[in-house]
Amino acid sequence: MILILIVDFLIIIPYNLSTLKFNGDQAMTDKAIIAANLQTTLSIMFPGTGVQAFTRNILGASIYVQYTNASNASQCANGLLLNDPMFMLFAINSNGSHLRPKPGFYVELLALHGNRFMGLGGILRFRKINAATEQEAADKLVAWFKKNQELILSCQTAK
Repeated sequence: MILILIVDFLIIIPYNLSTLKFNGDQAMTDKAIIAANLQTTLSIMFPGTGVQAFTRNILGASIYVQYTNASNASQCANGLLLNDPMFMLFAINSNGSHLRPKPGFYVELLALHGNRFMGLGGILRFRKINAATEQEAADKLVAWFKKNQELILSCQTAK
């Protein structure tokens, strides 16, 4: 005979529950607006390139920015955007989670593909960006792109 004992544990979270935001629809709307503004701004700065900004809600709502020098996959080797020498994927995330909220946001570089980037000799550098708001983080990311615009465009897409 097997005895199974099920125990319910009381989890105490040492944070103020009033700071939790349960209205995810408004948060996603704000993020979508920031993503649309990011895409518009970067498309103006880098005409003829592939810039996509979008939101995702996996373990929390985040804004993602994907950049390629190629405007579409057919311009890349084997028809894959991941083969673009300047494929970059950035994420704007919250410092905390929905269970443990912390103030602030950060931008990190999630992916960078292509051997030509490595040939730049480490001239193009990205460090994690910290900001108080998502809009401030987006503005700092745009400033980083503007600062490195010439170097980013120098890495041509080859088929």
